[in-house]
Amino acid sequence: MKKIYELKKLLKDKAAYIRGCRNTARDLKQCGRGPEAHNINIGLVNVSFVYRHYHIAYCELRGRTRDQIEKPLRALPVIESRIKEIKETFTEEVIDEAVCVG
Repeated sequence: MKKIYELKKLLKDKAAYIRGCRNTARDLKQCGRGPEAHNINIGLVNVSFVYRHYHIAYCELRGRTRDQIEKPLRALPVIESRIKEIKETFTEEVIDEAVCVG
C-alpha cells in the first residue's frame, strides 16, 4: 500500500474520532450535563491541532499550496517542523535505476 493512502486512512480515522466526540459532547450538553461536554471539547483541542498538521502535510504531498489549503490566523500558527516530519514519514522513496535502451 502506498504511504499516501496510509496517511489518508489515518486522517479519516482521526476525523471520525473528532466527529464522534463532538456529537457526544453535543448530546451531553442537550441533556443538561454541560461540564462533561466542556471537558470533552477541551480534550479535543490538542487532537484537532494535530489533525490540522496532518491535513496540511497530506494536501501538500498531493500538490496543493498553503494558500489553497488554508489562510491561518496569526494567533494560531502551525508548527512547520511537525509538518516537515509528517511529510518525510509519508513520502515515497523514489529509486532511480539506470535503464539501458538498446
